[in-house]
Amino acid sequence: MFELLHVDIWGPYPYNTYNGCKFFLTIVDDFSRSTWVHLLSHKSNATSLLHAFIIFAEKHFNTTVKTVRSDNGLEFHSGPIQEFYTSEGITV
Repeated sequence: MFELLHVDIWGPYPYNTYNGCKFFLTIVDDFSRSTWVHLLSHKSNATSLLHAFIIFAEKHFNTTVKTVRSDNGLEFHSGPIQEFYTSEGITV
């Protein structure tokens, strides 16, 4: 589990949620097909959320994320998240 994660952002949804979110981050584990959906108010929040999710998965499931696969959206290849991938040995 968690060796390969598929991530994607979709939105903006035409209506806000009760707390103002219009975007959704979807994370799917390739092995188990377990899926997590996180609400986002802005696309730029995706990098910090993905960073936190990877740390959560590694700590709670005693495993290592090896690869993150996306649609090559800029939010998954920007400076801070790219530095995190490199420091953790994660390929994209």
